[in-house]
Amino acid sequence: MPALPKATISLTDRSLFGNDAAEDENEDIFQSYFVERDEISRFMKDDSPFLILRAYRGEGKSAILRKALHLLKSADVVSVKTTGASLSPDVSSSDSAAWTKGWKRQILGLLASEIGSRIGAAWSDDAISLVEEAEKNGYKSRNFVSSILDRLRIAQVPEKKSLGTSNPEKTVQRWMKDGSTLWLFVDDVDENFVNSPESRAKVSSFFNACRQLINLIPELRIRTGIRPNVWKIIRSDAESLGKVDQYIIDIRWDILQLRDLLARRADAYLRRTKQNSALQYFAGIAGSYRAEQLISLIFEAEMDWGYDTVGQRQILRPPHVVLSTLSRHRPRWMIELAKLAAERAAIQKSPQIYKKHIVEVLDGFGRTRIDDLSAEYRSECAEVRELINAFADGAEDYSTADLQSRITNRILQHIDLSFTSSGRPSRPMQVAAFLYEIGFLTAREELPDGTYRHYAFAEEPELLHNRTNVDRGMAWEIHPVFRQALGLRTASGQKKNNDRKNNRKKR
Repeated sequence: MPALPKATISLTDRSLFGNDAAEDENEDIFQSYFVERDEISRFMKDDSPFLILRAYRGEGKSAILRKALHLLKSADVVSVKTTGASLSPDVSSSDSAAWTKGWKRQILGLLASEIGSRIGAAWSDDAISLVEEAEKNGYKSRNFVSSILDRLRIAQVPEKKSLGTSNPEKTVQRWMKDGSTLWLFVDDVDENFVNSPESRAKVSSFFNACRQLINLIPELRIRTGIRPNVWKIIRSDAESLGKVDQYIIDIRWDILQLRDLLARRADAYLRRTKQNSALQYFAGIAGSYRAEQLISLIFEAEMDWGYDTVGQRQILRPPHVVLSTLSRHRPRWMIELAKLAAERAAIQKSPQIYKKHIVEVLDGFGRTRIDDLSAEYRSECAEVRELINAFADGAEDYSTADLQSRITNRILQHIDLSFTSSGRPSRPMQVAAFLYEIGFLTAREELPDGTYRHYAFAEEPELLHNRTNVDRGMAWEIHPVFRQALGLRTASGQKKNNDRKNNRKKR
């Protein structure tokens, strides 16, 4: 294999890793680095009238919605993208029926306006009549588009051509003839969700409204997303959502997918900066080797990451493993951490990003993640930040017994704590289970060969919930991303924020 070509990588270039938020990214740049996933194929299937992406913040809901919408651009169909805030009906109530009717009115009105705009006509009818017609007869006996066109009172398609199609007359004729699908993409339905009767009714009723509409309008395809913790709350509150479970797709990122995401960012940068010799080299290789070589243009190839407890040898890991671990396997967080490390490396005039640069920004990065965690789970527990801060200046790992003692002494005896789903906790294991579920705690299993394996809640959800064999012999670690921000100590008593000085000595 020829030597890795020299490439010009500017660590000060803010576009090096792209935008943190998919919805804010330049279209060409976004398409150049998007990582294809199985969810896209399923999302675009016509025979799935309603699908919901379930994922945490930063795991790619908005990116997948954007990509799916992009794939429809070239097709001659009606496709609309909006947000929950823009679509939300003007209802001030905890009455689910009122919210459901309001959501249906808003959705049908939006689709009618889009159809009108495609043919150069303005929609001014009261959308409530569409709801009434849908509830009375549905649109199974006649095309939904035909119904809208009748209401627009269009005898002939105007000569004026809209922006949506080059030939509106033929488009409308086809819509009326074969019932072409109507695609609706709704992002951030659960934005600013709080655990109140009105907020629960608002979000749960959106999904009920969607389910009712897909049964009334055969041509309609709806795609949306929600966070798992919000779904858990509204699902337990609204029995009717049991019928919606079948439409959910869970998003999870594994190490190889996150490696490919990072490699795609590097590849896209080479293309944007027209580094042809490097691109020619990478065109000749594929697979894991290609991905790792692309990443090594920006990062050191291996980073020390723990110790073999039997052989007392330092364990080396590729940079994508370190970054994905510290970002809790969330793509947006991983890119944000990479950017912060690049800034630190640039200040030190380093040619690459080393592990020390990542470590040196973990204090601020960890504080931001605590803020995110507090915002994400305050609907389940208003005291999330206090729970996390109760571990400040303590150890980074615990046995189950020590963990229970810490929770009893620092939390249950001092914090007036309550969970939405279960009320006031009476046992420390209830608090521990919650901290494990939100990703603050990670389970650690020591293996016979001296290595270890970590488990997150998504992999082993029963841990800390069983009455017998509650931990299966595992220990508990506070996730590495929070350790410096909390000033935690290692087993030897060393504070994590001292790593900055230690890592400077290593290089």
